Amino acid sequence: MWSPRQQLMRLTRSLRSGRSLELPADPAAAVRILMPMVFANQHKSLMELLDNSSFDVNHAIGRSRRTLLHIAANCGQLECVTGLLKVGGDPNAQDIAGCCAIHLAAKNGNKKCVEKLLEAGADPDVADIDGVSSLHWIAVSGRWEILNLILLHTTRIEPEDKQGHTPLHAAARNGHEKVIDILVKAGANANYRNEHSWTPLHAACSNGQRQAVSALLSHNAQVCVDNEGQTPLDLCLQGGYGVAIELLLDKYPKSLTTFINNAVYKHEWSMERVASCVRYFATKSLGREISLKLTEICVDTGFQLLSLSSTCETEESSLLRSTSLLISSLSDDLESCFILFEPLWKALEEWILLLGSKHEGNYGNMIPGMGERVSVLIEVFWKCISTQDGTISTPQRFHDFIVRHHDVINVIITHNPKVIFKHFTFLLHDPILMSYFITTVTSQPFEERYEWFYNCLYEGGVPSTTANPPTLQVRRDKVFEDSCHELKKINQSNLKHKFSVQFSNEEGIGDGVFREWFSVLSNEILNPEYGLFIQSFDGCSFQPNSRSSINPDHLSYFEFAGKILSVALYHKQLINGSLTSSFYKHLLGRKVDYRDVASIDPEYATNLQWILDNDITEIGLELSFVVETDVFGRMEEIELTPGGSKVAVTEENKQEYVQLVTELRMTRAIQPQLDAFIRGFNEIIPSYLIRIFTEDEMDLMFTGCKDVDVGYWKSITEYSGCYNQHHQVILWFWECVGKMDTEDRSSLLHFATGRSRLPSPSVKLSNTFVICNMSSQKNLLPSASTCMSMLRLPEYDSYDVLETKLLTAIRCGSHGYTQT
Repeated sequence: MWSPRQQLMRLTRSLRSGRSLELPADPAAAVRILMPMVFANQHKSLMELLDNSSFDVNHAIGRSRRTLLHIAANCGQLECVTGLLKVGGDPNAQDIAGCCAIHLAAKNGNKKCVEKLLEAGADPDVADIDGVSSLHWIAVSGRWEILNLILLHTTRIEPEDKQGHTPLHAAARNGHEKVIDILVKAGANANYRNEHSWTPLHAACSNGQRQAVSALLSHNAQVCVDNEGQTPLDLCLQGGYGVAIELLLDKYPKSLTTFINNAVYKHEWSMERVASCVRYFATKSLGREISLKLTEICVDTGFQLLSLSSTCETEESSLLRSTSLLISSLSDDLESCFILFEPLWKALEEWILLLGSKHEGNYGNMIPGMGERVSVLIEVFWKCISTQDGTISTPQRFHDFIVRHHDVINVIITHNPKVIFKHFTFLLHDPILMSYFITTVTSQPFEERYEWFYNCLYEGGVPSTTANPPTLQVRRDKVFEDSCHELKKINQSNLKHKFSVQFSNEEGIGDGVFREWFSVLSNEILNPEYGLFIQSFDGCSFQPNSRSSINPDHLSYFEFAGKILSVALYHKQLINGSLTSSFYKHLLGRKVDYRDVASIDPEYATNLQWILDNDITEIGLELSFVVETDVFGRMEEIELTPGGSKVAVTEENKQEYVQLVTELRMTRAIQPQLDAFIRGFNEIIPSYLIRIFTEDEMDLMFTGCKDVDVGYWKSITEYSGCYNQHHQVILWFWECVGKMDTEDRSSLLHFATGRSRLPSPSVKLSNTFVICNMSSQKNLLPSASTCMSMLRLPEYDSYDVLETKLLTAIRCGSHGYTQT
């Protein structure tokens, strides 16, 4: 019984703490009072409540079935642990997962709690339901300071968990080298093999734990094979852990051959990770030896590929893989590697000469499959020697080789056009070489060249959204100036990722706004008020204005325009307005001819044509290589060649004269503008990548289909809600679209998608056109979600109502964005 004085003191403490000093009889209610005390380490209050209480200190709490001792040990509350043990807390009580208090204390590094629990009789060898013991938890967390303490109370230093892992495996997998040292010195076997034949070294290498690998190797860990045939070296190679591989090779240098063979022939392993391992050794002492061995494999595989008895697909894959790895391994000393390629060079040339003698213009006589094999080797040689100086260029020897055999290679391409897109990327990098194959290349279907172009363009990965994509804030009425200013804030690499555009005072943002921004901005770039471009004679296309220098910033604007068009092409967006054929020729690096003059001066082009078609010997034109031109209202004479005023135009040199006149009007007159535009364009897309297209194809890629083809539009349309292609409202809709003129049809497309033209059918659209039913309110106007290319169309009662509402929407509300 409490004395009167004790009762008075309890009453005082109760009033100060604002709570009862007696626990409720209900265990769940008692736990709600006790548990916060354990978390806050209020051990004195905790013990006062437990004194003379009937509460079972080993009561299992909630679904976890943990006791107060579990909670105190997990939180590292030493005083609470001590007190709970004094009142009968069971140190070996297990929760629903089989964990004891010592597991939790060891896991969290609570050394003093572990000591107290061991003193109270905690069993360090007890395992949870997964077979994990206290030693495992220490190995996982790396709490080496507790390890020696546990080792004093256990003789089981190699208990296996349910996965067959010992504490040494756990320490190795988590990279705790000090724990590894202590365990091995205490008697743990550094080469212990579990039921899967995994050793601690396997565990360390699976996660690339270099410190653990080093510690295990210092204790003579062996490289052995597990039940799946994998060695620790294999695991490092698959994971891309070059440092760990270096440690293994230093200890076991004979494993180098295995390392290289697996890198080449294990095609299912990630090339990126394997290459990172090989690249790691490029500047190391083993780098040269690795390069030489890879070169030998390349040469041997190349000879096997030239043997018709070999499997082309397998040898091709191994050869291209070994070549890529060789390039990754290359250091400054390259000559000795490429000397080994000499016999293969000669064998390739012999085969090409043989193929040349075989075909004699008859493609059917081509040796089956040999063209593909030769093409692979050509690609290999280009990859190897074009990157010797760290840049993409065409060495003279390779250049001469291709030129010398271009006729046979053309036959190979003609016989199997697929080899262009698989193996002849080097043509895109060299306009001179491309000139030997341009006819063959451009004769291939546009769709395949289009895909080839974007595959090369996206070698670093398709455009994706970064963590914090930049957003351009532009005013619709100042879109040119604002866009020019805003784009300067975004670096080149970010322009290749997805970024956002938002028009001021408009809520919309997303893909639809992004599409319309290109449309609106391109209109402004071509706006005559800026003086950058002028319309062609027929008004259907635009040409740089030779007088644009009236604007002092015109060259920076041309550079900006080039960048915008390049970004549009990169992201497969369309612009409004075509450029002249001659302008596309400049972009493609091709010469203009007199026919291009017709776009700005048809009569003058006709005159040039007349000169070429007629004998001018007796006509007496008295022309010289001088042309008068208007320079800001003043006529000036410009010599087409040095001393041109003294060179008469004759029947013999008239073609040169026509070409020079053409270049003066179509090139030299706007050379600064062209240079600035192309400079801006090349910041995003190198010019060499687009040389596989014609001028008309470039226009199609930039501007899309000139006419909105209703049939094609219907073919890319999906329906949502109650709509389908046979629904009456949908039938009325397409009837209405079919009756629209070109302007209204483009306005409707713009209203729903943010673009006024349909892209080429070759473009794989990220989302199709969608028509969904809007609501049951049939008097509403249609609305759109341009981000999803979606038209929300109410279920109108008649064709006339649908036509009226649709035309009202596209004529009065096709610009600007709000939330709907």
